[in-house]
Amino acid sequence: MMKRTVWLMAIVGVTLFSGCASWLASTPQAVETSTTESTGSKYTQENPAMEVPDTALVKSIPSVCAKDGVFKDIETRLMWQDATYNDAEDGAYKTDHNVGKVGDFEHAKNYCNRLYYHGFSDWRLPSVNELSAMHEEYGRRFVNSRDGDFWTSTPADAKRYFSVYPPDAYRYKKDSQESHYIRCVRCFK
Repeated sequence: MMKRTVWLMAIVGVTLFSGCASWLASTPQAVETSTTESTGSKYTQENPAMEVPDTALVKSIPSVCAKDGVFKDIETRLMWQDATYNDAEDGAYKTDHNVGKVGDFEHAKNYCNRLYYHGFSDWRLPSVNELSAMHEEYGRRFVNSRDGDFWTSTPADAKRYFSVYPPDAYRYKKDSQESHYIRCVRCFK
């Protein structure tokens, strides 16, 4: 007898990983499907041993969609640029130059203000609160990121602006002439 177990929770896990939580409206059910090899007949029965998470717990998971170079946060109504970073940009970060999605504060601000990406032209630099919040909560991660500081639009003092370091979501005061990575954001309806 060949037995295979199908868990809807695996589908839920894949759905969470892909970011699109359209399944929240219904409560998932655990089922076990068995096939008898000799007769080929199938039968389905509920599997009481598998616990299904409480609907309130499932709804507390941030609903986000990562697709085609953008990251949409349904909860905050923010769309984030999630484009790949290239070798030239990584080199610019290490040598304090302005190239593409890396540069000093003025370059970062101009880059976002002039960006036409994914059919939109209303991009901007995120505030320190917006960007750090994206890295503070589990599950809110970008497909394309770097282990370096990212500019925000929030001034720290006369010559410095805050940057956010993704691994710890900490806010750092950085000189506006330093080069850091850039990730633009926009609001959506």
